[in-house]
Amino acid sequence: MKRYFFSAAAILFLLSGCLSFRAIEYKITFDQKFETAKIVITYEDIGSDKFIDAKKDTGLTATEKEEILQDRKDDFAELLGMVQDDKQLLSGVEQGIYFKKRSLFEKDNKLIGRYEGIFENLKFEDEEESLRILKDEIFLTLKKDDDIERIETDGKLNQSENIITISWPKTQKTIYWRQILKEDGETLSLLDEYRRWKNKTD
Repeated sequence: MKRYFFSAAAILFLLSGCLSFRAIEYKITFDQKFETAKIVITYEDIGSDKFIDAKKDTGLTATEKEEILQDRKDDFAELLGMVQDDKQLLSGVEQGIYFKKRSLFEKDNKLIGRYEGIFENLKFEDEEESLRILKDEIFLTLKKDDDIERIETDGKLNQSENIITISWPKTQKTIYWRQILKEDGETLSLLDEYRRWKNKTD
């Protein structure tokens, strides 16, 4: 899992700081006239770049272990803020999205984060990137990033040296693409922190 930042904030980088994730999926469902759309953004296998496992590393002192565990607790607290603090919603507004729901949950022994909202137009900072509704197709253009291992999609994928494009027929009202990041082994899941928090709130 790699700590990862999008080149275009407009296609939504909502995790920050020391947080990381293995993959991110976008699912968009347009209305019949393509005037508005629902968007679901899912972050898979959320972790922390505090990658030393204090529970297993026997070479650490008690103080060092406590500091690492506290750092991981702080990272999870930051993650909670991103799904609970209303200030985080401003990031979506700047990108043309009104978020209606944010959640954390466990799936397949991994911590998942999800944002759900609606939009009329996605706003991109980079002029080379866009999601366009054309006469006969839906067309997405993204700048290529070396941290991406591969892309999965239900559309037609094309990649050049610097640009990624995905197209869908306009008859298809729901589209998705998923970006899987390269693993570098330098992160640990925040699932344990989530489970402890969940047990306290249930």
